[in-house]
Amino acid sequence: MLDQLRQGAQGWVSKLLMAVLVLSFGIWGISGSLQGYHADQLARVGDTSVSVQEFSRVYQQAERNSQRAGQKIDPNQVLSAVMMNAALDDAANDYGLGVSDDRVASEVAKNPAFLNTDGTFDRQRFTALLNDAGINRNDFIHDVKRDLVRAQISNTLGAGLEVPQPLVAALYRLQNEERTVSFLVIDQDAITPVGAPGDGELQTYFDANKEKFRAPEYRKLALLTLDPAKIADPSSVTDADVSAEYDRRKDGFTQPERRRIEQIRFDNAAAAEAAFKTIDAGTAFADMAAAEKREVTDLGVKTRA
Repeated sequence: MLDQLRQGAQGWVSKLLMAVLVLSFGIWGISGSLQGYHADQLARVGDTSVSVQEFSRVYQQAERNSQRAGQKIDPNQVLSAVMMNAALDDAANDYGLGVSDDRVASEVAKNPAFLNTDGTFDRQRFTALLNDAGINRNDFIHDVKRDLVRAQISNTLGAGLEVPQPLVAALYRLQNEERTVSFLVIDQDAITPVGAPGDGELQTYFDANKEKFRAPEYRKLALLTLDPAKIADPSSVTDADVSAEYDRRKDGFTQPERRRIEQIRFDNAAAAEAAFKTIDAGTAFADMAAAEKREVTDLGVKTRA
């Protein structure tokens, strides 16, 4: 529960409530807020008072938890949590919020810290843990009840809000990132003097690293742009020039006539002549070949050449 208070004091809800408190002090003045205080009062938010005993109890519980965790407690952090809770209590009183004793008992009974191995509430474990932590049983029940009432407001304010994952990852790295630093100190006495290099050593090093001592070569370039639209003069070309150029390149502008050639082979010229006369008389080439039982050979598409 105290961990939740500390976490809540760092959240945006607590910062919002603290901003409201500061604004109220600025509007009505601090002197008016301090009127009516008693000796045992530490602070008051609206109609809700925070006693010195209550702050001391919360601080001692937080201090014990921090010692177990090996951390140092910040009194300002505890005070912020107490003031935030007082603001929530005051708002809850204004709205008439509350919870039943059955709800409080159910919340305590399902706390994982108080469950035994079979997952049921263990009263002896509950009493032992409270005694070990130095927490009064009635104070603990009272705190649970107030936490449930406060949650009705804080959960409503924070409902539907999700922290962007990049921000979560950045905060996690900021809080948990560690560095291992190793260093080695080398005294000048531990370094063997190199000595002055000879001419041969210098020449060898220079030959191996010539590029480091050589300035880059530069060239001056001149660019001449030839644009057909700028250098061409269509009016200077005569019709005779066009005709002569066409005749010279006619073969490149024309496509030779082509025919598909089919061939029938005969044993002698007389048979071929007789077949030609049959075709010339009107018989189709394929029909003549079929009548003569001749094989037709397709020579493909050919030009006159």
